[in-house]
Amino acid sequence: MPFWLFTGVGSKIDGSMKMPDGGPGRTEPVFNARRIAIGDSAVNYLDRRRNRRIALANVDLSASLPKHDGPVELSGSGGWNGETIGFVLQAASLYGLRRDGSDATVVVTAAPLSIDFKGKLAFD
Repeated sequence: MPFWLFTGVGSKIDGSMKMPDGGPGRTEPVFNARRIAIGDSAVNYLDRRRNRRIALANVDLSASLPKHDGPVELSGSGGWNGETIGFVLQAASLYGLRRDGSDATVVVTAAPLSIDFKGKLAFD
C-alpha cells in the first residue's frame, strides 16, 4: 500500500505521474487539489552540516489548492521540543509566491512566541 496516493488530473494510481501542459512559457508543473490531509504523522530532518536531527511529532496538516494558479492554504500543528506549534499560511497565488510575491497571511502559534504576518510574501 502506498504512503501517498493522489488521484485525479495528472496522476495515476500506480504512482507514475504525467503533468498536463501548463501553457506557453510555463515551466512549473500544474497541480491542483481541493484538500490534502495528513494526520498523526512524524517529520524528521537530518541537518548534515551540523549533524543534528530535527523531529516533529503528532503532525497534522491540511492543504488546499483548488486551482493551480489560484489561492493556496496550509494549516496544521505539530510537536517540537515538547511544545505544540500551530500554523496557518494563506496566499492569494501559489505561483505568485515563487515569482514577484503574493498577498499572504502567516500565523504561527507556539509557547513562548507567536507570529502574525499580513502582507506580500515571496520565496526565492
